Amino acid sequence: MAENPSRVKRRKLATTEIGPCINDVLPTELIQDIIANLTHGHYLAALNVCRKWRKLGYQSIQTLDLGFSRLIVEPKLEVIPFCKNLSRICVEGLKLQPEAFPRISLCGIRLKELRMKSKTIGDAEVGLVLASCRNLESLAIGNTPLFSGTSLGNASDRLMSLGVPFCSGLSGAALTALCQRATSLRSLDISGTKLKSSDLMCLTQLHGLTSLNMAQMDLSASSVSFLGTLSSLLSLNLERTILDQNDFFWIGELRSLIHLDLTGTSLSDEEAQIILPPLSSLVALSLAGTEISDGTMSCLAQLRELRSVMLTMTSVTNTGLLHLAGPACPHLSEIFLSDTNIDREAIQAFLVERQGLIAHFAYRVISLS
Repeated sequence: MAENPSRVKRRKLATTEIGPCINDVLPTELIQDIIANLTHGHYLAALNVCRKWRKLGYQSIQTLDLGFSRLIVEPKLEVIPFCKNLSRICVEGLKLQPEAFPRISLCGIRLKELRMKSKTIGDAEVGLVLASCRNLESLAIGNTPLFSGTSLGNASDRLMSLGVPFCSGLSGAALTALCQRATSLRSLDISGTKLKSSDLMCLTQLHGLTSLNMAQMDLSASSVSFLGTLSSLLSLNLERTILDQNDFFWIGELRSLIHLDLTGTSLSDEEAQIILPPLSSLVALSLAGTEISDGTMSCLAQLRELRSVMLTMTSVTNTGLLHLAGPACPHLSEIFLSDTNIDREAIQAFLVERQGLIAHFAYRVISLS
């Protein structure tokens, strides 16, 4: 009678000489470094080798990114207590259950950055995380109508970056409480919120604010004079924001600006000729979709540090483009001219003179180098 094949296999394995275990040969630190540098697929396979490798794998995690994943989130968050070096969590596009937030709060003082984008996030959940993660430096909560911001008053005084884009329930009182607490704030994104100009006066308390995103807001009800006091601003985004014509003048007070985005605003040549000349430090400027024409181009020629300018969907013509020829804007390296009144021949002649410049025209990139 033939012997059972499985029994034959076990006998062969029993008589085969097995070498030393890799855990006894390599130092623990080296194994951890190897696991930390594996690709995602190999990393998951390494976690299933043995208990020691699983523990070392968790300890090597510094970022837990579940952005736009269709995996079940809650089991993934169970690894947090084992991730001793975890400092960043990104959970976007997922429906978080209430029990997920106590697990996130287990990070405590280790957590430095947290990004959450879910329509189920409310003030109670954010408050729980902020109460535990006292060293949080960057917080982003996006696209949730349930969040009013009442918990932001408990934010860490170490918070340097806050993003609450399209949080329609965000209140002016909550923003005021935040500004009084997080005096170290450097970057603020309140784009798409329903805050009014009067709600933003508290921003004057943020003396170190360098980046402000107020895109797609309606600020026409009252003056935005507070902008003139934000002297430390380096980046300002007002894309598709509704402003009163007189409020554009306050932008000219921001002499330190490096990046300015006025895409889709009602900016005209008259306002541009007043606000642009003082902004001599501008490196990147977007005027796409505004009401400017050739009258603004002479002002652009005065911006000596300008490297990138977007003039898409404006009324600029061949005559206006000539203002940027010659020694004007010596550092200019990229210009966007799609949907303007400038023809291709004028652009090619312009590029012959400005060697190395890249022009985006009619959705094509033109470069003569």
